[in-house]
Amino acid sequence: MPSNLNRRNALKNIIAGTAAIGVSSGLATFAMDQSNKKNTASLKGNVNHSVCRWCFNTLDVETLCTEAKKIGIKGIDLVGPKDWPILKKHGLESTMCNGAEINLVDGFNDEKFHETLIKNYSEMIPLVAAAGYKKPDLL
Repeated sequence: MPSNLNRRNALKNIIAGTAAIGVSSGLATFAMDQSNKKNTASLKGNVNHSVCRWCFNTLDVETLCTEAKKIGIKGIDLVGPKDWPILKKHGLESTMCNGAEINLVDGFNDEKFHETLIKNYSEMIPLVAAAGYKKPDLL
């Protein structure tokens, strides 16, 4: 083994290389931030956030909608048809309508569920359309 290939020299080279990469990427980020400062004002309000219903199972949908609206949330994912009127009352979107699925693991990847899923989706799609949900406007 050559004398300059020891652990100490290897660590020094790794640290020096990492520092060089960090400095160069930091400078690039700084330059990009400076050029984008003038565009920041036009981006205000362009990010629309949503939350997932099941993460807040301890709250009823009415309370979740009230609290979500207070902090600027635009929609709630995984809400079914019975709760869509509550979301609409609060000016929130059902950002990912649910109700046609069997569960999280039984899906179209297994042929034994095809008949049930086709039936479920055939019933659900008209409900989604009737509620006015066409496509996710929040993406």
